[in-house]
Amino acid sequence: MTDTNASSDRLKPYVIAAESQPQLVANLRALAGGESATSDPHAPERLLIVADSEETLRLLATRAADRLERRPDKPIHDVGGIYYYPEPLGLSGGIAWLFPGEGAQYLGMLQGLDSQWPEVESVLQQCDGFARQIGPPFHSLRYFIDGWQQDDRDRAEQLLRRLDNAMLSVLSAGWCLSEVAKMLGVPMQAAAGHSAGELAALMTAGSMELTTELPMFANVMNQMEVQSGGGDAELLAVAAAADKVQPVVFQTLSMAGMSDQAMVAMDNCPHQSIVVGRREATRRVREAIEKAGWIVEALSLQQPYHTPMFAPLMDPLRAAFDRVGFRSPDVPLYSCATGERFPDDSDQIRQLSLAHWHNPVRFQSLIQQMYADGVRLFLEVGPRGNISSFVADILRGQPHAAIPMDTPRLSTADQIVHVAAQLAAHHVPIQLEALDLQFRQAQGNSFVQPSPREEVAAAIAPGSVSVMSSHLETMQQLLAEQSDVMQQFLVAKNAGRTIGPRGGRRATAGNRSRRRLAAAAALPTDDILANESLWSGEEHAFEEAASGGGGGLPRPELPLLGEVSEFEPGMHLVMHRLLDPAIEHYATHHTVGGREVSAIRPEQCGLPVMPMTFTLEMMMEAALQLAPERVVCSISRVQLSRWLAFYERDPITIRIEATLMPSDDDATTRVLVRVMDTGNREEPFGDKPKLAAVGTVTLAAAYPEAPLAQPLELTDAQQCETTLKTMYNNLFHGELFQGVRSLAKIGKQGIESTIEVLPRDELFRDDRPVEFLGDPVLLDVAMHPNAAWHLEQPDQTGRIMLPFEVKSVEFFGPRPAVGTRFECHGSLDEQSPRHFTHSVVSIDGEGRVWNRINGVRLWRFYLPFHEVNFHGPKNVYHLSEEFSTQASAADDAIATARFAWLDDLSQPTLLRAAAEVLLSEQEYEDFIDAQIPHAEKVRWVFGRVVAKDAVRRLWHQQHGQRLYMSDIDTRHDDNGRPYALPRRAKHPSAGDVPSADAVMPNISVAHCNKISYAIASTARRVGVAVQPIADFDEAQVAEALLPEEVSLLSACENRERCFAAILATKKAVAKATGLGLLGDWKNVRVTACDGEGQATADTAGNLLAQLPAMAGHRWTAILTRDESRRIIATVIDATV
Repeated sequence: MTDTNASSDRLKPYVIAAESQPQLVANLRALAGGESATSDPHAPERLLIVADSEETLRLLATRAADRLERRPDKPIHDVGGIYYYPEPLGLSGGIAWLFPGEGAQYLGMLQGLDSQWPEVESVLQQCDGFARQIGPPFHSLRYFIDGWQQDDRDRAEQLLRRLDNAMLSVLSAGWCLSEVAKMLGVPMQAAAGHSAGELAALMTAGSMELTTELPMFANVMNQMEVQSGGGDAELLAVAAAADKVQPVVFQTLSMAGMSDQAMVAMDNCPHQSIVVGRREATRRVREAIEKAGWIVEALSLQQPYHTPMFAPLMDPLRAAFDRVGFRSPDVPLYSCATGERFPDDSDQIRQLSLAHWHNPVRFQSLIQQMYADGVRLFLEVGPRGNISSFVADILRGQPHAAIPMDTPRLSTADQIVHVAAQLAAHHVPIQLEALDLQFRQAQGNSFVQPSPREEVAAAIAPGSVSVMSSHLETMQQLLAEQSDVMQQFLVAKNAGRTIGPRGGRRATAGNRSRRRLAAAAALPTDDILANESLWSGEEHAFEEAASGGGGGLPRPELPLLGEVSEFEPGMHLVMHRLLDPAIEHYATHHTVGGREVSAIRPEQCGLPVMPMTFTLEMMMEAALQLAPERVVCSISRVQLSRWLAFYERDPITIRIEATLMPSDDDATTRVLVRVMDTGNREEPFGDKPKLAAVGTVTLAAAYPEAPLAQPLELTDAQQCETTLKTMYNNLFHGELFQGVRSLAKIGKQGIESTIEVLPRDELFRDDRPVEFLGDPVLLDVAMHPNAAWHLEQPDQTGRIMLPFEVKSVEFFGPRPAVGTRFECHGSLDEQSPRHFTHSVVSIDGEGRVWNRINGVRLWRFYLPFHEVNFHGPKNVYHLSEEFSTQASAADDAIATARFAWLDDLSQPTLLRAAAEVLLSEQEYEDFIDAQIPHAEKVRWVFGRVVAKDAVRRLWHQQHGQRLYMSDIDTRHDDNGRPYALPRRAKHPSAGDVPSADAVMPNISVAHCNKISYAIASTARRVGVAVQPIADFDEAQVAEALLPEEVSLLSACENRERCFAAILATKKAVAKATGLGLLGDWKNVRVTACDGEGQATADTAGNLLAQLPAMAGHRWTAILTRDESRRIIATVIDATV
């Protein structure tokens, strides 16, 4: 073993090396036993341990030996500080330095660097001089490292977001870290930068004489910000690849005539792209992106970087570049604008560097090109670790390592020790001794050997081949203030993950030893430290059985846990659950589409879906397994992107992943939890499960002190007039969820109510203990009074709502006892045409808050609420409306229905929910089994909806009974003519249902441009058809009309309308016969038609030959012209 650091007050890397792996294990066993083991640090088998004490070293040596014996072919990348790679990447490829751009900066970056690396003091002093030279509001890098005070944090962060401070701090931080990397002797065999980081890459690669010109560039950035007037641009971070997002942007803006107002400006990685544009354009784009189901977050910068819109602001930058010298770089240098290497010509380098600012960032192409050229290790020389995350995503599944020199999780001084250990373990030729300050002071810089250019060219050879994988870490990393939910969406996307020490504080000398000991004893062995991604070309697997924990969960009694497939105590958990409605009884009391849907089968209801609050509870239970000694204080930044439905015939399985995340201090533990739909037998998603929910659970040693509740300020307050019965008739919650006990005052801002904790013993049909962490039923109940608030509003359009996002849910105490009552305050936070946002506070009997649900965003669905309650009783409401005909007005044996297709109801899950409540059993089976495109399924369902509504209207006007839609069966006879049958009663208590021998109406249905029409009659054959009014030519007349019909057409004033009326009449008559036109318009003869109002017809030709009984039958057509230039013909057999 080689101790590479003589001092004892900080982390040290230890090299354990051997000629063979068995000898390496023997050396580790000896070290763990307290023996000394000598070895050649240059031997082929090399393992690095990072430790701050002898005790930690021995513990880590034991763990490393165990791992090598158990899985000798697997790499070890342990957050406790063990690094071993059976196929070191330093032997097979080159190493590139990557520089992040503006947005990577954060308060506290480079923590501890000046004390352990005083050599960077000269850089910091130059930065101090720049700050004095430029003057306020520019600040020195040192201020953002540790010069700000906690009570001044907001101001410091605001300063750091300024364009000049942001750019200069990132460039200066990169300058400091590049000096450290040089002192470590890290080879730089290629270089590139992201956005403004390209300036640092140009400078470090020797292509741009920039360092002395930093003040000039700060002034240039300030001029550009002033010139833009603060900026009218907006940046949107989207959780999807650029090639997926750009078509949505183009289509959305082209339709609005704004195609040049926004574009994808940064192609960062497969799971993040940045849209930049004018605010009105980005507003439209954001709505389209959200509708597509991707997570999107607005960023605070206001400049249209990397788009043509930035070109008018380029003059100051262009003038600055003209004053700077450029030359051919010392190493291969890659451009973000092209994704390829810079040319050697200095003028071309200058022009390409300028063009970079008003052209899109092609970071994916850049990394892929570097990889193709032989780069395998990527060192991020800058703050935060965002670039490493992007690289990890881009090269997922291929051998590589992406290693940041600075992250918010560790002090930068400690992170550099880990970086050095990882590079050494990859057989990168670096000087580990340089980590020792005394060694550096004794040696000077004589040990730093730059890589000769010819060696660089050999290392980055074109045509090198690739293999690798990685983790996804963060979507926040482009800008410091970007929402953490973007980070959550990507972190732990696959098996490789980024995990920091528990509690997430940047380690200090005072607490480091304790934490390293804990890490050595309990932390996992395969996690990724500080954003590095490492893979060996095959799927990574957590070794639950071998981790020493036996695979058991510390809190297995919680009711929503599943079968564990991966578990590393304190770090990571994966489990799977089958959503079986036969066991999870609560789901049958939470049914989209409502509950009262059939008199014949009272237990029939809408589609059971996982309540949002049960999803939150499940996430909390999973998170607790990683910190079992703690309590859940909150769950935040929740995104709900997919319903989790319970299907009787073929249940789905869900996957729950919980991963430890960094936290702001030792007092809290944060766990990212992702819930995914893996599909079922009918539709398996394989290795690409669909994300359903993601959120961050925060745990602590105890609940925070419950605050006193504040009064709900209500304008125009009055007693709520909506009754509890009416409210629950308008919700889809069964008895197990009906816990609102009273509705009190209501006003413009919200509603007051009383809720009660309901029994939990019937929520499951097995014998599991129901000991929730929170109370998911009570949390759901707390949101019900908001429905009463909406029912009191005069405009009821768009008030069918379902949640898709929650800002946070806070808990101030444990689960309350059954029967406990709470005062509940529900408030309206904001509203838009597509969304409502509500918050809810539950207050105990002492006036203190037990729970707060903050910022629940609900998607508004626009169904015709004045005629239908999609969730309420289905025998009262109709989805369609009547359309008037003379015949239906005068004849109670005829009823009509017109149904404009609902885009919201056409969505797959809502259509499935509609099928659950609107179709009979046989129809539902046909719907599920139909192997037809989704668009055809929409037509299939909506055709039955409009037909059944016509039947229901007719039945009610004839018999006074209101039928449920699902209690009507629709069929087709041998000739394809639809008819209705009563669904057979299976329960003696069935109420208003037709008898088995009841005469059900004849029906006919027509569709045109997403509108369906139906007519029903018990006494007559009927037909309905639609024909657009349009231009026609004589060839069409000759094909469709008989000679006498041509005469009718000639006599009409409006020939277009008359021609459409004749054709509509022909189609309607043919449909009423059940045989159709048999391929020839002339098989129906129109004998009279005025083009508007009425027509008569009879059968002719082959149609009459096949239906001789129709001879002498006269058909009367009622013609209606709608607002869209269509003729609707409803025909009845006038002979009957």
